[in-house]
Amino acid sequence: MISALLTATLLCLLVQALPIQKPKVIVFGDSLSDTGRFKSLTHGLVPPPYYWQGRFSSGPVWSEWLALLLDYDLSNNAVGLAKSTGTRRMFMHVVPLDPPTTNDQIAEFALTNTAAIQPLDIAVLEVGSNDAASAFVDIESGKQSAYEFVAQQSDIIIEQLEMLRSLGFSRILVTNLPSLQHTPEVIRKNRVRLAETTVAVYNRMLMEKAQKWSMSAQLDLFGIVDLGSFLELAISDQVSGALGITDTKSFCAGGRWLGLFEDHISFNDFFEYAVFESGDLRAQGCDDPASKFFFDPIHPTERVHRLFGYYAHQFLESLATNKHSNATDGLLTRDGLVSLITKHNLSAPAPKPASI
Repeated sequence: MISALLTATLLCLLVQALPIQKPKVIVFGDSLSDTGRFKSLTHGLVPPPYYWQGRFSSGPVWSEWLALLLDYDLSNNAVGLAKSTGTRRMFMHVVPLDPPTTNDQIAEFALTNTAAIQPLDIAVLEVGSNDAASAFVDIESGKQSAYEFVAQQSDIIIEQLEMLRSLGFSRILVTNLPSLQHTPEVIRKNRVRLAETTVAVYNRMLMEKAQKWSMSAQLDLFGIVDLGSFLELAISDQVSGALGITDTKSFCAGGRWLGLFEDHISFNDFFEYAVFESGDLRAQGCDDPASKFFFDPIHPTERVHRLFGYYAHQFLESLATNKHSNATDGLLTRDGLVSLITKHNLSAPAPKPASI
């Protein structure tokens, strides 16, 4: 009897001594979610110093806010400029022109981390914008039709969702394509109509395929976070104004570094970047990035990221009662976003690093 009591006491003390490990938000994606991995891969060269701590923005990115609101740890596998699949090129054997794709990211994770997956961990797959940007070139040249891209890309995403499920994730989120037609880069290249049509068809097809896949995947939680509708609503005068943003057209940083990742790059291109893109924001002519919607020709500023993080958290809460939800689930409206901004005072400056 004494021996059994002693054993029970020792076990109780051992359990109390074990560290409590938080669940994790584990992100696979591109520059919208990257918290500094691409900067590390490029030896600190990209993005330039005036981007906040290696993020492709002026402050913390949306996934940091999501993890904070959930009280989860954040595990970032996302890499700026990543596509879903493809080859990887290097410039001068130093700078990766094609960073690890989400397929690579998931494969790398599978080699070292699957044993650490906890039941409450959430896998996030956020990718597609860079695939679409490349596809726009092929569509314009006649190498590929918009429908061919949409069908192929949506199939790739379903394959990667299945990869995540097979690794042991039972809680998975996937984003659709943002409304790229509003980005200054797409507008500059006269691809607004092409982007608008391609994004709309892709998001509809992804919704259909992902919902069908999820019904047989036997997950504890699955959701499609509607990044496309979010950006469409957030850039409206009603929502951006409530957020404290006064400029939805121009941007802070010139984006010269984007030229480093075109199909053809010379040493002169790289030298010009190194010389002219090493200054601060004032050198870029931007004193107040928080007043703008876009930080560079593609990426949103800190307040937009924070709002999307808060929306994604709200969306996750809605999934607690409906494990397989529609992308919007009735939550994503202009009035709904304004209410979220007001409730959490999101028009105030975003703390750096993220904090509530």
